[in-house]
Amino acid sequence: MNIAQKKDTVTQLAQTLKDKHVYFANSEGLHAASIGQLRSTCHQAGITYRVVKNTLLLRALKEVQHPTLDLDTLEKKVLKGPTSLFIIGEDPSRPAKLLQTFHKKKQGKAAPPQSCIRL
Repeated sequence: MNIAQKKDTVTQLAQTLKDKHVYFANSEGLHAASIGQLRSTCHQAGITYRVVKNTLLLRALKEVQHPTLDLDTLEKKVLKGPTSLFIIGEDPSRPAKLLQTFHKKKQGKAAPPQSCIRL
């Protein structure tokens, strides 16, 4: 990805963060089959699933300047490993419900509250 593509990605991410409901979660430890299943489930529920580079996501978050988000803590504690975005225009609870259901099926219990963040 060249610099122009990275700038476009940051601009698109920033616009998405402003206009849509976005959850992001660490997808570390998920195998390709599980990610495929998650993508399919998201698609059926009308949720856009996207994996982004943490550096580009952080730049987009800085551009948005969300008032309740502590970027230093986010960078040090949350944006480690592969980060997945769950994007929806309406019904902001739908991605949370989907993630809880998916985690229960995979782990046999509900996802811990720090495993995803809603913006």
